[in-house]
Amino acid sequence: MSKTSEILTVARALIADPDHWTKWSHARDNTGQGVPPLDPRAVCFCADGALMRAAGTVSGQAYMDASLEMVHACRDLTGSGDYVTVNDGSARYAGLLPHQAILASFDRAIERAKLLEA
Repeated sequence: MSKTSEILTVARALIADPDHWTKWSHARDNTGQGVPPLDPRAVCFCADGALMRAAGTVSGQAYMDASLEMVHACRDLTGSGDYVTVNDGSARYAGLLPHQAILASFDRAIERAKLLEA
């Protein structure tokens, strides 16, 4: 998977269900223990862990490109370009709870990435 929009779409799908989204850890197994995002036991992810899982790397260029799109999208939506802080926060961002704000940021990032890829 090389297109940024594809990585963002897969990452969003990983956390769309709140039961598969987490805070304060990149990923967790089915017992709630923190695990690396590329670990096959991982069943829930934070926004950043989902990007890593979708990109298949924790630091490669594909991950970095997708992460940058999330920074832009989150800043546009919430005023904070730190999507990790939004993910882990408890405040409302643009009237949205953290999970909703992260999903909305993914939506904006996907839209922007598709425009840049066109």
